[in-house]
This record gives sequence, structure tokens and C-alpha cells, in this order.
Amino acid sequence: MLTKMGSIADIIDAEPRASATHIGVKGLGEKLSHLLANRRRHLLGLLAFYLLLFVEYYCFVYGCFSMRMGFAFSFDPVKVLVGFCMVAVLLMLLSSRSLSDRLYAVSVVVTLLACLPQIVMYQLGGCSPFGAIYSLLLLLLLTIPSMRLPQLPSPRISEKCSVILVILLTVLALVPFLWAYGLPTDLSVFALDEHIYEVRQEASQQGSLLTAYLQGPLGKVLLPLMMLLSIGNVKKRWPLLLIGLVGMLYLFMVNPEKSIFFSVFVVLACYLFRDCYAKAGLLIYCLLAVCVLSVLVRLLTGSLMAESIVVRRLFFIPSLVTEAYFEFFAETPVCLSHSFLGSFFEYPYAVEPSHLVGQMMYGRSTINCNTGIIADGFMNFGHIGAALFVSMTAFVLHLVEACDYDSRYFGLVFLLVFTFLNSAFFTTLLTHGGLFLLLMMLFIVPRRDLKNWRQ
Repeated sequence: MLTKMGSIADIIDAEPRASATHIGVKGLGEKLSHLLANRRRHLLGLLAFYLLLFVEYYCFVYGCFSMRMGFAFSFDPVKVLVGFCMVAVLLMLLSSRSLSDRLYAVSVVVTLLACLPQIVMYQLGGCSPFGAIYSLLLLLLLTIPSMRLPQLPSPRISEKCSVILVILLTVLALVPFLWAYGLPTDLSVFALDEHIYEVRQEASQQGSLLTAYLQGPLGKVLLPLMMLLSIGNVKKRWPLLLIGLVGMLYLFMVNPEKSIFFSVFVVLACYLFRDCYAKAGLLIYCLLAVCVLSVLVRLLTGSLMAESIVVRRLFFIPSLVTEAYFEFFAETPVCLSHSFLGSFFEYPYAVEPSHLVGQMMYGRSTINCNTGIIADGFMNFGHIGAALFVSMTAFVLHLVEACDYDSRYFGLVFLLVFTFLNSAFFTTLLTHGGLFLLLMMLFIVPRRDLKNWRQ
């Protein structure tokens, strides 16, 4: 009897028979994936997105926030023409056939969140061209074949041990948060209004050094990884997905950063397709649809909040802050004297650089204007530093690509790219979990062939 049925292990590992409904859904998913993966449509979508940002900057961002937020408007036909040329170069770089699907998706993220907004700010916002130039440099370093690294050989830990290890690390990381904040009950933070800034101010006073250093690895690596491991392995673990979701919502409630809230949807959406070309298409069309929808909400209801969060905050505030760093530190680079090189260089200011820029932009040193790798490099070492930090970021992203991770875990890489574009280079690696993610990519996150990743 056992001979006919096979061993117990064979029975456990056997694939379930697919129903007609399952086959139909799978076929629909494959058609959708094929539709989203069309790179020619991607270029048209990116061009449409650029034109939307171009119009939105003048009609909404400048029109509604020029006085309060410092957005300027300056129309120079030469700048506009140069910007069009930058967009043409950008589209040519993305047309390269030598890109892997994962690096292509990373390049699309950089294009959407950095290159296109920086180009529009140069064309219409009176900004210098340096933000756009260094964004294009990052894109160039990601797309040229000579930058690629060989695949890293690393033994993955078994599925069962990986899940246990991630659960253990997550529990240990959550303990300091439970000790410092307890169980929050303020559900008003989910309104995503101005109240969240008051809660964040209180959280900074209640938290400790340990919670400050653990929030990045916990919210950008461990909890998202737990959600993906629950649905991405051979054996589904739905309770683990629920625990990961609750953990992310808990982190958002104790320290309501919008990136934590939206990262839940990003990570799960990036799981949908194995093909990263399809993920790139999904990102392009979703951002385009969300921006258009936010415009319709304003036109129909008069409410600015949705459009402000999506268009102003996500795309143009980082570019405006980058320009402020270029202006403030043009003559006096700080050479990491505010950080780990403080023993070698004297820091010339009384407060941190982000608060200095907050004072310059909004008249209050309590405002913390963080910035990404471009302005961080320029602030520390001038234009050489900006080029250096962009090059180091490209190297880290190529290193992640060399881990040959399963594409369904691309959401983790998206969070890393987003963090690089909005935080300092060494802060991203050391505080926000960049180095920790590299370790997870090497030993926990499965490679492309999930069938070979079993106990």
C-alpha cells in the first residue's frame, strides 16, 4: 500500500491538483503580467507621468504652496529644452536590452521618484540642474553593463529555520518598543493629517536610542520579510502574515511615518508578479492613476489633502529640500563632522544639518528636513561627494542584484531604494537597515528558483 501511495514526504510535497477556477485565475494573471511587462508602454507611461508632473507643478504645487512651502516658478525656454533632452536621455537608458528585470525595476523607481521630479524642478522651479544631473548619473550607473557584479555564492538557510529566525529577531526587536510606548490607542493617526506630526514629536521624546536604531530594520526589513515569507514559500503561513501586518500598523501608531503605512501596500503589491518588468509597469500605472485620482478628488470636493500627500510630498518636497542643501552648503561642506568623522573635523554649527535647513526653509530649527544621498554627498564633500555617494549607492544596489533574490521579494528592494532617495547614505545602511537587508538577502530571502528552497 505504501508503495502505491509513495512515502509520506512525497505526499506532503505533492502539488495540489489545480481546479478550473485556479487555472482561469492563473491564465488571467499571466495575461495581466504580459500586459504590464510591455516596456514600450512603460516608456509612454513614464512620458505621460512626466507631463503630468510638469502641469501639476505649475497648476497645483506652485499655485497652492508657493507662499507656505517656498515653491518658486521660473519659466526659461532654455531650461525647458534642456529638461526635455534629459528626459530623452532617461528614456534611452531605460530602453537598454541588457538590463535584468530586477535592475530595470530599480531604475524605474529611481526615474519616478528622483529623476522626473528633479527635472521638472529644474525646468520650472528655479532650481539648479545638479539634482537632475546626479539623479541621471545614478540611473546611468544602474543601467550600464560594466557596473554589474557576479552572482554572489551564498547558502540559503532552510525555509523552516528562516521563518523561526525572522520571528525570533522580530520579537526581540519589538520588545524595546513595547517597553517605551506600550499599546497605542490613538486611531486618529490613520487620517494622515497634521496630527501625525504631533504624535511623532511625542514619540521622539518617549523613545530611546534602541528604538531609534531598531525602527528601520524592524519596519523596513523584518516585518515586511515576515509577511512575504508567510505567503512566498511552499507552505503558506497566513497567521504569520497577520502578525506582520499588525506589527507594521503598531509601528505606524507609535511613530506615524507615512512611509511605514504605505510600505505595507507596496510590499504586498510587489509580490503579485514574478516578472519585475510587470512590477515596473504596475508601479508606473498605479502612480499615474493615483496622481490623476488625487487631481479629480480636488476638482470634485475641493480637498487638497490627497493631492498634497501624493504629488507635493512624495515627488516635489524631496527635490525642494535637495536644492536647499545645495544652496546652504555650497561654500562650507561639513565633511561628516556631524557624524563619525567628528574627531577629525570640527562641526561648525550648533544643530544638525537637517535642522539647519529647516531653519533656512521654514524659519524653525525644530523642523527636521532630511534629504537623500545626492544632497547628503554634496553637504559633506561638495560635488565630488555627491558623485561619490551616488556611485556608492549604485554599488550597493548592484550588490543586492548579485544576491539573485526571488523577484517576488522586490518590495524589500523598493523600500531600500526609497530610503536611499530620502535619507543619508550611511544612515540608510546603519540606521535604516540597509546592511541588515543585505544579510537577509544573502541568507534568508530565497533565490529565483523557489522549488529548490525547501527544508
